[in-house]
Amino acid sequence: MQHKRLFAALGLCAAAALSLGLAACEEEEQRHDWTGVPVTSITLSAQSLSLEVGQTQTLTATVLPENATDKTLTWTTDNASVATVSGGTVTAVAVGEAVITASWEDVIATCTVAVADEVISTAQELTAFAQAVNGGNDYAGRTVALGADIDLAEEDWTPVGNGARSDRSYKGNAFKGTFDGRGYTIGGLHYNGTYTENEDSAFGLFGVLDGGTVKNVTFADVSLNITNSECAGTAVGLVVNGGTVSGVTVSSGSLKAVRGNGGIVGRMCDEGSIENCVNRAAIASTSANSGNVGGIVGAAYYTANDKDMTISGCENYGTVTAACMGAGGIVGLSSANISGCTNAGAVMGNGASIGGIVGEQQNYGSVTGCTNTANISNLSENYGTGGIVGWIRYSGSVENYQMKAPVTVKECLNTGAVDGGSDGGGIVGTVYNNALIEDCMSTAASVTGTTFAAGIVGNMQKTETVTVEEGDDAIANRILVTHCCSTTPEAEITAVNTDLYAYDNDSADSEMQATENYAAVQAWQTAGFGAWYTA
Repeated sequence: MQHKRLFAALGLCAAAALSLGLAACEEEEQRHDWTGVPVTSITLSAQSLSLEVGQTQTLTATVLPENATDKTLTWTTDNASVATVSGGTVTAVAVGEAVITASWEDVIATCTVAVADEVISTAQELTAFAQAVNGGNDYAGRTVALGADIDLAEEDWTPVGNGARSDRSYKGNAFKGTFDGRGYTIGGLHYNGTYTENEDSAFGLFGVLDGGTVKNVTFADVSLNITNSECAGTAVGLVVNGGTVSGVTVSSGSLKAVRGNGGIVGRMCDEGSIENCVNRAAIASTSANSGNVGGIVGAAYYTANDKDMTISGCENYGTVTAACMGAGGIVGLSSANISGCTNAGAVMGNGASIGGIVGEQQNYGSVTGCTNTANISNLSENYGTGGIVGWIRYSGSVENYQMKAPVTVKECLNTGAVDGGSDGGGIVGTVYNNALIEDCMSTAASVTGTTFAAGIVGNMQKTETVTVEEGDDAIANRILVTHCCSTTPEAEITAVNTDLYAYDNDSADSEMQATENYAAVQAWQTAGFGAWYTA
């Protein structure tokens, strides 16, 4: 009898489950009646939103076709800790980014929501933000985002963080937070004339960036002519204490200052990073006595123990002109590690250290995987004109340059002609004392200098003994040019003293060597070098 009751109970359960399953199927069939008209597209009223913490905004969905049988959407967020959604109403919870999705079966539409502590959408709000920082609010630990394109053509700009450079640091106000342009454009940033009485006052959209971040913003129609400035960049005048500038584009315009100026950043000291930035504006320095001007950075200099500066993935297309020395397609004066950068803007100077990527690499750092395609010209008879680096040298006090190590230039390509100066090189114009130039390629149509010229390094020279740190690639007080290729015809290398690869200014010095270099690409690659190079 008990078994019969058990089987009866199981039968009832099975029947109930079957009934529920059939009901669920019927409900699903009712919800999406495949004999009806399905949804084919969903369009949201915004594909991106910038919200302040605590704000709400409702997304409106347009569902097609109009006669769809069922237009009920499912709303979800991929990061509820940043933003939630209910029926299309988005609520900002905390700083960060979330993707909101509206879906009907496999038909979806998304909106990216960036949540900041403060959102700026007008020129008036941007000016008020600058005034707040210049009034002492450094925004440390806070995020500010753009919510719309902004036009600044109506007034001369006063930088956010209007401090001034003081040796390797600064005095005055600085921005210490995160500024996210979210891909929006700031148009008409301009200034013409003297900016404050202090030539070291940092000028840019941001003056001094102290350990903070400026990212993802585009500038158009830049017009900066700061007649007394020695620290100016479109995005940031001065970067210190590990600040980061990334994803910044200057699409048009010009920037002119006395010296220490760049298309993106004016100066960077000791520690920081500049990455994935693009400049198309014309950049010029006006000093007749010194320079340091670059398509991306004017000067990235000074070194501190256990700290590094990096410049990576940047591109310059604007002309770079120095009235005197220190002009580079990417950076004028550098002690940074530079990688994956490209210059396609003509570089011109009237003094020492003119280069396609770096004007002068001083004391420390590296240049790796960089390409120059523009012509490099020097109107003077000073040292250092090169397709990649103008001059590698070791100078400056130990106090200012606490780290000194052999500079390396590797896997770099130059295709531009190099013209002028005392010594011209397809890759490096002049090397003093220490360097490793390895696995580089120059296809320059011509390389000229008044005194020295060569396909890879124009002039290798010892001037003093420099104590440097040892490392994997360290060459203590030694210059080595090896495993490189130059296709520049010997007849197109012109100077009083020339060499197909590297001119040795002291042939009796066994610590200066050019070895295993090639004049033909096939032979170079057959020997096992240049794997990175494709014609």
